[in-house]
Amino acid sequence: MKLFFLLFSAILFAKAPLWADETSKAAKAREVLKLSNARQASQQIMDLVATQVKTGISGELAGTQITPTIQKQLDAFLDKTMGLLRDSLGWEKMEPDYARIYVETFSEEELDGLVAFYKSPAGQAMVTKMPQIIAKSGELGQKKVEAILPKIGEMAHEFAEQLKK
Repeated sequence: MKLFFLLFSAILFAKAPLWADETSKAAKAREVLKLSNARQASQQIMDLVATQVKTGISGELAGTQITPTIQKQLDAFLDKTMGLLRDSLGWEKMEPDYARIYVETFSEEELDGLVAFYKSPAGQAMVTKMPQIIAKSGELGQKKVEAILPKIGEMAHEFAEQLKK
């Protein structure tokens, strides 16, 4: 019995530094997420998804007269849909996975560097201005896609014609 206890203790204490390192890395990963305002970015994504869902439903209902009864049903559907999205993709659900990804991706030294960066004035400027960058990048991408959509449509039409031959 003593031998079992000694072996168990040796294994447990041999693993302790590894667990300590992983615990330290996980704490640093969560700190990077906090400092980088990842929660707010996650909320922005949820808001974007909500807008896309509403836009999609509006498109499906185009030409339908929206009576008060239909509006009530639509609001209930949207509430239910957004509840599902929040429950599945909300910050509380996703944060542990994000932290795990950071732990798996970055070394402890790299996490230290990220923490230092996000605490610096440049890091805080990055956090403050990132929503503007994301919005402007999205607008730019949308304009670029809209500019080539006619060409893609033309290519698709030509391809369909070739298939018919």
